[in-house]
Amino acid sequence: MKNYIKENKKGLIIVFIAIIITCSLGYVTANINRGKSSITLTYVNEEASTPRILSNDEKINILLEQNQDKINFYAKTFGIDSLLLKENLKKEYNSLKLLDITTNIDLSIINYLLNLEETNTELFNNTITNTNKDKDYIIGLINYFTKIYPLVDFKIAASIAEVESGFTAKTMLICNNIYGGFSRGSLIRYKNIEYGTLKYIILLNDGYFNKGLNTVSSIGYVYNPTINTSGVKVASPTWVNKVNNSLNKYNEYKSISEIKELFALQNN
Repeated sequence: MKNYIKENKKGLIIVFIAIIITCSLGYVTANINRGKSSITLTYVNEEASTPRILSNDEKINILLEQNQDKINFYAKTFGIDSLLLKENLKKEYNSLKLLDITTNIDLSIINYLLNLEETNTELFNNTITNTNKDKDYIIGLINYFTKIYPLVDFKIAASIAEVESGFTAKTMLICNNIYGGFSRGSLIRYKNIEYGTLKYIILLNDGYFNKGLNTVSSIGYVYNPTINTSGVKVASPTWVNKVNNSLNKYNEYKSISEIKELFALQNN
């Protein structure tokens, strides 16, 4: 034993020093091979093996950072400062259940902003911006918003808008109105094309699909009715045929599921 200590004196000193230095952080195991000059040190940090639990404030900060693109998009859509929106979402995350894994963050932000519009109108810029976006971008908006409101059939929504506006009618695009919505005898004017398209999808969701009106004919009975030769109210046959004929155009449409895909269309 004395000979072993004498032969490995230098190695034992190194191990002893290492243990003293690291004892406050973890522990060190040493393996000294007899008859060899090599020494293997293994450091085990017990603290590192136990992950730190994040606070809710940390979790919401991470969530909002991960969804910054969506926050910017909805801030632009509603005409509110994006930094203000982010701060408000941070304050209201608990009531909005943003940390619940089942929460649709898009829908939560939209509903929050719709309510905020009614209670704090001064926070919003309602200046009307005429759209310079093309057909593909508008269809992309319809597709993205129908993912948020899954009751609304994308193909029907896109087909109705195409029949009503063709996505190019200047008189309608000036109003950012793609579906022919009227109020008090004139086209409804929306602040931008994103907002107008969102309002269109919400209209279909709340006024039609959510009430079981989910076919072109049943929607047309309310959306575009007429009186037939027997004096009975029906969906306009011409309108129904046009919408049905348009449906096939969207069978092969590449679905948009991420806001970045929408941005790509916007910047084309």
